[in-house]
Amino acid sequence: MNLSFTAEIDGKPSFFKEKILLSLGTVGLPDLKPKLHTIRRTRAEATGDPRAPEWQQGMVIDFCISTAAGQEIPFGPKIRCTGIQNICICAIGNSLPEIHIDGHELDVVQIRELAVNDGFENLEDFLNYFQGNFSGLLIHWTKKRY
Repeated sequence: MNLSFTAEIDGKPSFFKEKILLSLGTVGLPDLKPKLHTIRRTRAEATGDPRAPEWQQGMVIDFCISTAAGQEIPFGPKIRCTGIQNICICAIGNSLPEIHIDGHELDVVQIRELAVNDGFENLEDFLNYFQGNFSGLLIHWTKKRY
């Protein structure tokens, strides 16, 4: 199933393609940290179709970059999803949100690790992207788990 990524966030390059390739060991870029997973809404919620197939361990991932023209350009090898975890981000005013993965609340060090492992440069960029409450899936293609 296609797993699409944007090339830019807020007008800045995301480098998600390069970070994913780095996580797969196919590219070595010294200034980037690998993207080890991605966070997504459930497909049923994202598409509005309760029958939409959900991501499952073992499914084939077709990595794609989404273009401004709405095209999806494949990149990298096809690999299998190594695991799925449930994630919930609960906004708490102006303070650090509570983040739960499979029911386990992350501490601030784990939240920073999650942000970088999800491809963001830092916690601030992650929190700017995931504003408000969010519930979805953490889709893995590496052995990393929380």
